[in-house]
Amino acid sequence: MPTALETYSVNLPPTLIQKMDAISERLERSRDWALRQAVSSWVHQEEERHQMILEALDDVDNGRLIEHNTIREWAKNLNV
Repeated sequence: MPTALETYSVNLPPTLIQKMDAISERLERSRDWALRQAVSSWVHQEEERHQMILEALDDVDNGRLIEHNTIREWAKNLNV
């Protein structure tokens, strides 16, 4: 059974709409499809970012840290 969809309104700058329309046309997909893809990708990215923050805070809370000087020495050896 397909997932029910809800309509949501958002104001976007014309330049962003033009870019989105160009991508939609190139992919032979609808504007709605492109918007769903974009929002889904953003939500996934933000969920991952939040999980990484929680993991980092857990590391701090449990004393899993690296001293600043250790990082500076490591960075000097990157040969960039």
